[in-house]
Amino acid sequence: MIYEFIWEAAGIVGLDPRPFNFHQMMLMRKGCEGEHWDRLSYELAVYMSSKGAKNVTVDQFHKYKMGQKPQMTSDALRSLKGQF
Repeated sequence: MIYEFIWEAAGIVGLDPRPFNFHQMMLMRKGCEGEHWDRLSYELAVYMSSKGAKNVTVDQFHKYKMGQKPQMTSDALRSLKGQF
């Protein structure tokens, strides 16, 4: 399972993973994915602004800069009991 994860990260980064250790590969993957999200969120913000949206920020579209989703409370979890 970990080998699959390492090779997946190598595919994202575009490098052969064999000369790198696990932590190096994960840092490279995080950096690569962050850079891709930087570009995509900027393009989406520009597009939405061109369509007339007001107060558009890059952070609204960035996966790593968005606000945290609210955590599932125990009451909300109990309300799902019986649904599945």
